[in-house]
Amino acid sequence: HFNTSVVAGIFDSSETSASGPGLKQAIAGEDSTFIIQSKDSGGNKKKKYDDLHFEVDLVLVERQPLPVQTNDSIGGELISSAQRYIGNGQYEVTYSVKIAGLYLMYVRSIDGTGISGSPFSVTIMPAVLSAEHSVIVGPGTIAGIAGMLAEVRLYARDEYRNFVDTYNIDEVETTLTLKSRHDSKHERAIGFIDPVNNTIIKYTRCDAGGGIFNLDYTPLYAGEYEMNVTVISPGGLESSYFSSINFGPSHKVLTKLENEITVNWNKEPFSCAEVECTPIRHLIGTRNFGIRWTGYLSSNHNEEYTIGIFCNDGGFASLAINGRYVKWQSCWPRLVTALPMKAHKTVNFSLRYKNLEGEAFLNLKWASPSETSNNTMVIIPRRNLHYRTMTKSIYPMIYPNKAFPPASVAVGESLRTAIAGLEHQFIVEARDEYGEQGAVGNLLLEGGAAVSAHGLNQDDEIEVIVDDNLNGTYTASYTPEKSGTYLLSVLLTGSSMLHDLGNFAFGKRLALSHIKGSPFLLKVVPGATDPGQSELVFSGILEQVTGRDLIIDLQAYDANKNRRLVGGDKIVAYLSSSSNVLEIDTSVECNSKYLDEGLYSLMCPAVSTAGKYQLDVNFADIKGVLTPIRFSPFDVVIHPGHATPETTEVSSGGLEVDIGTGQKVVRFNSHVGLFGSFVVAAKDMFANEVNVGGNRFIARVKGDINAEPSDRLVRVIDQGNGHYTFAYKVSYASSYQIDVAMLTNSGIHGEYYLNKGSFKD
Repeated sequence: HFNTSVVAGIFDSSETSASGPGLKQAIAGEDSTFIIQSKDSGGNKKKKYDDLHFEVDLVLVERQPLPVQTNDSIGGELISSAQRYIGNGQYEVTYSVKIAGLYLMYVRSIDGTGISGSPFSVTIMPAVLSAEHSVIVGPGTIAGIAGMLAEVRLYARDEYRNFVDTYNIDEVETTLTLKSRHDSKHERAIGFIDPVNNTIIKYTRCDAGGGIFNLDYTPLYAGEYEMNVTVISPGGLESSYFSSINFGPSHKVLTKLENEITVNWNKEPFSCAEVECTPIRHLIGTRNFGIRWTGYLSSNHNEEYTIGIFCNDGGFASLAINGRYVKWQSCWPRLVTALPMKAHKTVNFSLRYKNLEGEAFLNLKWASPSETSNNTMVIIPRRNLHYRTMTKSIYPMIYPNKAFPPASVAVGESLRTAIAGLEHQFIVEARDEYGEQGAVGNLLLEGGAAVSAHGLNQDDEIEVIVDDNLNGTYTASYTPEKSGTYLLSVLLTGSSMLHDLGNFAFGKRLALSHIKGSPFLLKVVPGATDPGQSELVFSGILEQVTGRDLIIDLQAYDANKNRRLVGGDKIVAYLSSSSNVLEIDTSVECNSKYLDEGLYSLMCPAVSTAGKYQLDVNFADIKGVLTPIRFSPFDVVIHPGHATPETTEVSSGGLEVDIGTGQKVVRFNSHVGLFGSFVVAAKDMFANEVNVGGNRFIARVKGDINAEPSDRLVRVIDQGNGHYTFAYKVSYASSYQIDVAMLTNSGIHGEYYLNKGSFKD
């Protein structure tokens, strides 16, 4: 018999089949393969190369859902394919597709006839997340209002702009850092710590469904923010390689993502840049180098895990897991630590390794009752290792909310103290109720709030003018006229916290319109002393008698007739005689003494000359310039004092003669049987003639006892003007002596007149 070999016949595309994962599913942008087995019409496999060519066409039937419309497009060739003969009549087809979705893949021979099973239904899945191409949208990416929810959505996409489902994303971490804001005098006055450059908001969100992450936030501070969105994805840890064991930045030579931590640096791996690959050991050496892995670790069960680090003799490791630290220790043959974990929750994870000598290798393993059989240590899978990917940095501007009176403030000493007659100002800052809640709200920089103010007490009110500075601050100006204590109300009425309930709510609305601290207790003190308003305190005329000090009060007032409350003024006063009345000009300087509440006592020394005087009262400024007080100069009358017998004398009706030895007497001539008379002028101790009556005199005639045996009283007539007429009569011609005495206030006789007189016919 003959040995006969039967080979496959002519190629028949309808009998040709295909197999491989690439016929059902692929990942966008990645090469996917399947095998075509060429056959003849009887279904026999071809065993040799027939130089066959197949056309592969993918038709998009249903694109992956687009949760948000974007204007960007995918660059380059969307679909590519290639084939090569691999023997035994098989052809390997490699293709890649960039757009995710459901496709029909047609595989045809050169004549256009499809192979068996064509078209195939193929699902193209999105690739891994790309921070550069992910989309963050929503009004909260541009602007927002303090205290209100700012909407932000993250749509995770791969580098081909396909929206990524959650199968390869764990969570998204968002931080908002306040970059700039507007501070104020009030904040600096209370020592408020500016939150600029601090992370104000930090939160982590999980998937809301379909690869969409809800990143809404509610900011409290107004200002410009930097919003950083970080995606935490499974697939490995970020590793940094150092050419030294001190892990200094200058020694870092390589950073990459490692799927599993099981490496031997003397045998593998490579660091590749495009087509050129270099063994890592050539970059870091074989000893005295370090590696740091950072990222997150997640578990599949709620239980305690044992984390193990296995390395070479001469290798050391340290761990940091959620704030728990394992110090540097030798990891030969292993270093283990226990870690309680919750299912599907990530924990911060950092591993450092340094090799001092030996064949460097390291394996990161774990074990748990549910994770491995018999608690056997296994390499931690890549799905439980997670890394951080910075997705976007955006800069939203947050604006203040509506003005909120209880959070709005006023700044300035003029809220509590003021001086009458002077203009004062304070600053009102219109703020919302957010920012540093309970302390400092956000300043309404655009202005426009309805700010008003007024001062009031039981006797007077203060008008306040408010100017909008258009930067959130308002300048309030007022000039009080009357001193006293006022209630200074500062209101922000343009943003009531009550709904409009008509007159019923008006009073309450007004009460709620007071800003923080309002009403303020304002004390208005008098202004500087105004000489033109200050005046002496007296009624009628100013008068005094000789020999006594002139004492009178002076009340100091400010320009608005407010009684001064303090002293310290310099007063210059003189009492001068009126030159047209007195022949001798007399001028004395008066002294002043402060009493209380702006009241001074002026004391002008006693003068001895009766008559009309002028009192000049002035205030002196710091340069010595004198300004008279109101109505100065004042007329002053100095009256004679009480009459005294030592100075009272005969003014008419007699002749003064010198009788020798320096003595003088007054001689009178009279006739027997007829009345004779003379006049006595009453004078005070300074010889000023008294101009009123009322003094009592006693006079008698003493003569020759033979001629006039008894004393004769003299009749005294009070003329009421300080002059007294004495009338007498004798019966016999002779020489007589008339004695005149004054009765003093004390009721006793005074001395006889010094000029006692006698006469003879």
